[in-house]
Order: sequence, then structure tokens, then C-alpha cells
Amino acid sequence: MFSGLLARAARTLTRVPALVASPLVMSAFFLVIYSGQLGKAGSAMLPGGTYLAFVLPLVLLTTALSGGMIAGQLLVRDMTSGYHDRLILTGAGRVRVVGAPLAATGVALTVQAVGMVGIGLALGLRDVPVPRLGALILGTAAAGVAFALIAVATAVRSRSDAAVNAVFSVLFSLSFLTGAFAPREELSGWLRAVATVNPVTYVLEALRDVAGSAAPAGSLGAGVLTVALVAVGSSHGAVHEAMDILARLGIGVDYMRIRAFPFGKEVVAFLESHHRVFVVEQNRDAQLRSLLTLETPVEKSKLRSILHYSGLPMTSKEIVEAVLAELGDAQRKAALG
Repeated sequence: MFSGLLARAARTLTRVPALVASPLVMSAFFLVIYSGQLGKAGSAMLPGGTYLAFVLPLVLLTTALSGGMIAGQLLVRDMTSGYHDRLILTGAGRVRVVGAPLAATGVALTVQAVGMVGIGLALGLRDVPVPRLGALILGTAAAGVAFALIAVATAVRSRSDAAVNAVFSVLFSLSFLTGAFAPREELSGWLRAVATVNPVTYVLEALRDVAGSAAPAGSLGAGVLTVALVAVGSSHGAVHEAMDILARLGIGVDYMRIRAFPFGKEVVAFLESHHRVFVVEQNRDAQLRSLLTLETPVEKSKLRSILHYSGLPMTSKEIVEAVLAELGDAQRKAALG
């Protein structure tokens, strides 16, 4: 039964190609315009990255948004024609009836994401490794299916194309109340405050984390994230306790305890695999960070110091507060109660 419903949804997409082509064309247009008009100025504010790699996740987010609405539109078609009600009467089950357009949407979103990544490569995208591009495609499809669930819920409730389109308009507007064209930490005033509480911000930053382009530390963890901590010596215990606290807040942590100098290749690989790294140490002069800056090829701007030099043992609270301060006000307030 489900395979038949899925095949029907797929046939509908092939008969109405605009459902798939329109989001792709719109996103491709945005990518060309954004990278062309803002590329030179944008790259200047990004440490060690290109603006094309930074803006591609934004365009993929709009692809996920517009493509995710396909499921709602397919369901509304079936409801207004009476086909949906007839299926329910046959005992097909609502989960199967709703799941088929969702599955078809997931396939369409994957095709759209592959197309957008291909356009990015044609425009000169070279600084994102192939595995990350694959993960970015899957992440876009997953985000699109999540948006599709919202569209399906709206369709079931309203039975109206207009309502589904209204949901898209709201979500599309929210996508620009984020760090759309600049990293969130570069925003100021009301826009930064709005971006911090906007849930779409964390979907965008999760995609940027996957791509390895500029995003605040913890972006993927606010949506799936991992932040990175590096420490040495007696701060080890405080770091482990901080990891437990951050995990309870939904923030995962990659941790490396450095045990020797000169640094091994594992240290360099760890630092290069994260966009921003917190260096935890118990001295005033950031000695470990200075050594990492001098003795490794890692971009200096990605290393953030967490320093403690009061003469008392370091506590996990200091580490948690420093990490949350970097992530934004909403997470800091949640941690400190």
C-alpha cells in the first residue's frame, strides 16, 4: 500500500515539474546574486574562508524551506479532490497517506540539494571537502523534511493551499532574521537579539557547521552541535564537569587534553576540524593559546581563550559561562537559571 502511495506522489511530481524546479531556480538565482554582489566584501570578514562557502548553506536553507512545502501542497491536492478521504475509508491509515508525500518530498529535496551544490561548484566552490558536501546535502534534505512536517500539519488542519503558502512566507521571512549575510557575532542591536531567539538561526548555523564555514561555536549543537575544548594539566577535571553540564543543555563537546610539546599531528587535525576552539588554561597570559598559534598552522582567530588565574582551582562554571557567552544570551540564561 505505502509503495503504491509513494509511486503516486512521485508521478505527481513528474507531472508537475514546477514543484521541484521552481525552488531550485529560485535558490540558484539567490546564490548567483549573493555571491556576485557580496562575495568580495563578505570574504574579507570571514577568517580563512570564502563567502561562497558561507552563503551556500543559506541558499540551501531556502531550498529546504520551499522544497519542504511540496508535501503540504501534494496533500492539499489529495484532500480537495476527495482522494485523501477515500484512502482513509479503505483503511490505508493516516500515517501511510501522509508519509508517502513526505518520502517523495525527501527524494525531491535531495535532488534539489545536489543541484545547488553542483551550481556552487560551477561558481568556484573549492574550500569544502567532498565528505562535507555530502553531509550538507543530507542535512538540507533532513531540514526540508522537518519543514515538510510543518507544511503537512498545516495542510491537515486547514485543507488550504493558501495556509501552506502562508507558513512558507513566515518561515522564509524568519530565514533573513538570522546571520544570513554575516556571522551572528557580527550582528548588533535588535537584529542580534532576534537572531539569537529565532529557531531558524540554528538550522542555518547547523548547515554552516556541517560545511565548515563560519558559524558560532556550538551552532550544530544548538541544532545538533559540537563545540571544541582544548586544555592542559589540572584544568582537566573542571573541563569534564563542564562537558556534563553542557551536554544537559543539549550541547555536545569535543575535547582534547594536550599532554606533550611539540604538538603532534593529532593536535593540528583536531584544531582544523572545528571552526572555533576554546583553549582552557590556568594562567593570565594565554600561554597554551600562544604556543598553538606559533607552532601550528591553525588560523589564530578560531582560538578562544578561557583563562583562570585567581590562585583558586578552576571551576566548571567558568568554562560553561564562557562557552554560553559565545553561543548567545538565550543559552546563557538557560544555564544560569
